[in-house]
Amino acid sequence: MSKTKVVMKLNNDFIHDTRVYKEALSLINAGFSVTVLCEKSPKTKSKEIISGIKVKRLKKKPSFLIPNTLKDTIKEKGDIYHAHDLGTLLFCYIAARKNKAKLVYDSHELYMDTEGMSEVPLLKKIYLKLLERFVSKRCNAVITVNESIAKELAKRYKIKKPYVVMNCALKEEVEKTDFLKGGLKLPLDQKIALYHGYFQEKRGIEKLIEAAEFLPEKIVIVFMGEGRLKNKMEDSIKELGVEKKVKFFPMVPVDKVVLYVSSADLGIIPYERTCLNHYYATPNKLFECLAAGVPIACSNFPEMKKIVWEFNIGEVFNPEDPREIASSINQVLGNGSRLEEIKANVKRAFEGKYNWGRQEKILLKVYRKLES
Repeated sequence: MSKTKVVMKLNNDFIHDTRVYKEALSLINAGFSVTVLCEKSPKTKSKEIISGIKVKRLKKKPSFLIPNTLKDTIKEKGDIYHAHDLGTLLFCYIAARKNKAKLVYDSHELYMDTEGMSEVPLLKKIYLKLLERFVSKRCNAVITVNESIAKELAKRYKIKKPYVVMNCALKEEVEKTDFLKGGLKLPLDQKIALYHGYFQEKRGIEKLIEAAEFLPEKIVIVFMGEGRLKNKMEDSIKELGVEKKVKFFPMVPVDKVVLYVSSADLGIIPYERTCLNHYYATPNKLFECLAAGVPIACSNFPEMKKIVWEFNIGEVFNPEDPREIASSINQVLGNGSRLEEIKANVKRAFEGKYNWGRQEKILLKVYRKLES
């Protein structure tokens, strides 16, 4: 009996897309065949096999009528097409119709309400919204990353509430490290409040730097990553005179992120409420902190707040108020006995609920229904 073939399509080179990797790996371990169609970038191979996942990277070529990647998607015959985000949905819909296959739409975020949509021309926005509405109603299953986005998509497009498969990290043993303190030559008794990821506008980075003014000397803010905002960040740090309280650490490989995060004492997620997608966000860094056993201080937005309060794993704050951000950091790190209690809660939250093993069961339940 041949394996059910899943064709996943995404608009990146697959190197750093942990959600797609976890989903594909779970399906392969459950007996499915998975081919990932993604984009060719300068440093990637056109074809390779990663953990049993067949990866085909396509170069976009100009075409007067039909884009070549659509032709390639149709030609890659599958039993189930899995569209990752709105940018791949039309191609997967056409390929599924042509090949009489099932269609899954995996909405990684509230695409029409992301920060970048403010710069998209009105006619294109209307087209994308109509496309998402039209195809969502014709999918065999819709998946998204949290309850708020699932409810919003159901309400907006009059569809059955999508299945929720959260971006939780893989359940692996992670030993506490001192990589950050060692690399930055910090005293072992100093506490690290860590922001990790790309340095971009609207992520609350500027307010977090301002918060450093209100923190005691024993707490240092570390930015681990890179991004276009770094020069501006360095200027702000100098202007505020907080060079001793704010440090930079280079970006680490995606498979080492949790290991490095484990050497922090607190994870910071200070997203600004600049769009509905931010307001409903449950970013990867949240689940990476849980996997690393690290408490969290985050913006007081519904989905993140729900997780923090459910297991008492940290504090929430108004991301517009540097003093409140600093107060939240200090409430977690300034009390040794409470910090130990919170760390135990983080471990309980990760092992009991917020790990990929739990989410995998939901994904496989969806796929078993599609098979039958």
